[in-house]
Amino acid sequence: MSRPRGHAPGRLRVTIAQAGGIAPVVVTIEVDTRALPPGDADVLRRLVVDARLFDGATPRGHPQPDRGGFRITISDDDGTRSTVLDEAAAPEPARALVDFVRSAPGATKRVKPLGA
Repeated sequence: MSRPRGHAPGRLRVTIAQAGGIAPVVVTIEVDTRALPPGDADVLRRLVVDARLFDGATPRGHPQPDRGGFRITISDDDGTRSTVLDEAAAPEPARALVDFVRSAPGATKRVKPLGA
């Protein structure tokens, strides 16, 4: 029997890339369960499942240039999947995932010019 995607006991990596707003930059924040305490790793797995990013239940919207949006990439033992969400249209479970990744211990942050 196959396990639900994003709920694997192995490695799980979540990357949030955000562009838009006044500054022409892309901010990328990544968190990996290997860098998290076990309790936080479990929280990340639960948030990924709760966000339901890949089952058609999450509205995508169309990011507006000045409002921005998120590219959320989930990588686990089953592969890598990405989706783009409009910041204003993102439902609460997706926002909870983004908020957790932004504040997670061990998260890595990169800032680079848009288009670089």
